[in-house]
Amino acid sequence: MRALQISAYGDDPLKVLELADIPEPGEPGAGEVLIDVELAPLNKHDLLFIRGAFGGPPAPTVVGNEGFGQVAAVGPGVANVKVGDHVLAPNFGLTWRERLIAAAQGLFPLPDGDRLQFAQLGSNPPTAALILSEYADLKPGDWVVQNGGNSGVGRSLIAIAKQRGIRTISLVRRPELIGELEAAGADLPLVDEPVAVEKAAREVGEGSVRLAVDSVGGDATATLIQGPSGSGPPPTSSTAPISRPGGRACLISSARCPKCCAMRTS
Repeated sequence: MRALQISAYGDDPLKVLELADIPEPGEPGAGEVLIDVELAPLNKHDLLFIRGAFGGPPAPTVVGNEGFGQVAAVGPGVANVKVGDHVLAPNFGLTWRERLIAAAQGLFPLPDGDRLQFAQLGSNPPTAALILSEYADLKPGDWVVQNGGNSGVGRSLIAIAKQRGIRTISLVRRPELIGELEAAGADLPLVDEPVAVEKAAREVGEGSVRLAVDSVGGDATATLIQGPSGSGPPPTSSTAPISRPGGRACLISSARCPKCCAMRTS
C-alpha cells in the first residue's frame, strides 16, 4: 500500500518526505481494528515530528498525527465500533498511509457530517477548548484576543468561545480574511496593524480582556502585549499575567522565535 514516509529526520520536509510502497498491515488482532484512512491532515505537529522534535521511531517511518477513516475489519472482542463506522484514528497514529491497525479502545462511531472537519477533531478543537478553560476563569461577556485568527486553532477558538458567550478579537494579516472570520462568528476580526489596538479598545470599552493567545510571535506578540485594555510590561514566560488598568490578563504563546523569546525574558 502507499504511504508518505520520511527517509530521515530533517529540517526540510521536501527533502526527506517520499511516497513509498509499504507492507499491508494485515488482520487486526484482539482489541484492534483495521482503518481505511480517507483523510489525514497536515499540521504544525507533523512538521515538528519530521524535524525530529519529538524523538519518534527510527527512520524510515510513516508520518501523520491525525486521521479520519472507515473501519474495514475488527478483531476479536471489539464491541464499541463495527465494520463501516467512520472513526478518528488515534493521535500519533502515523496516519499518512492508506490503511492502519489501531487499538479499538477509545474509538467511537462518528455521525454524518463534514469529513474535512472530522479529520481535524483530534487536535485543533480540543486545543482551543483547553485554551479557553485552563488559563483564565473566563465568564460570558469577557473578551479574548488572539493572533493567527484564521488558523485551525483560531477558528475553533472563535466557534467555542461563541458557544460559551465569550467575545473574541481575532487578528489576521490579510484584509480578505475579515469577512470569512465574521461569517465564522468572530466578534471583532482586525488586520494586525498599528491602529488595531485603538479599534479594539473602542469596541471593548469598559469590558475586560482576560486572555491573549499568541501563535505567531515577534511583532505580533507586541500587539497582544499592548492589548486593548491598556499597556503592560512584557511577560516573563508564555503564561505570565500582564498587568492591565482593568485587571489582569494572561498571555499564552505557542510561538518560538528569537524576537518573541527575547521579549518574554526582558
